[in-house]
Amino acid sequence: MLTQLDQELYPFDCEVVSIPESQQNVFLIYKNASSSIRMESEKQKGWTFNNKDVHKLKHIDVYLRDPLERYISGTNTYLQRLLKENPSLDKDTALFFIKEYNFLNRHYLPQFHWLLNLHRMNSRCMITLHDISEVSNITEYVDTPVGTELDMDVVTRLDINNNKKLQFWFFIDYILREMIGKTKSFDDIILYYKQQQPFAFAEMFKDICELLRPVYELSTPKTFR
Repeated sequence: MLTQLDQELYPFDCEVVSIPESQQNVFLIYKNASSSIRMESEKQKGWTFNNKDVHKLKHIDVYLRDPLERYISGTNTYLQRLLKENPSLDKDTALFFIKEYNFLNRHYLPQFHWLLNLHRMNSRCMITLHDISEVSNITEYVDTPVGTELDMDVVTRLDINNNKKLQFWFFIDYILREMIGKTKSFDDIILYYKQQQPFAFAEMFKDICELLRPVYELSTPKTFR
């Protein structure tokens, strides 16, 4: 890791919980029903795997959400918590940094990047991708934290549609959603990007090669060799 922000976005702190009745081990991603899934695991007296324990798992389930919907929810949650914890902070200043620097917090870090971090903890597991709507198959909990209602003024001021870099990472997450219903290794997921969207893969590679260099040594586009 190169900066303190790297440690915030890619901590050595992955959490996977088991749902015994569904025979699933679910990787918890912020804003993807993580609180509800954790509560269900506790109710069923499931296991929690953290950090080094995650590498023991041979199969992990991941629930994916619509990228735009998740970003809006995540930025709202982050902003509201930031202002609550720092009441002297100016809202306009906070919004400026959220808008100027696309990803400052894990609540709205792209889901693909969450998988990158999972891969650092377990490079050999198989991953089954589910749509977020399928969460209702494993839990009846709907946990909405108090005080995190959407502020539509924030949505408007973020000017999401005109942020090309942000739109690119939405696109990367939408490609990830094309694999919903499939069980793949992380290398298979990377290969899918390379085969289906080579130009997007090349751009993505430029942004993340330092994070997972060993993975990409096997799949680097010729233009980068």
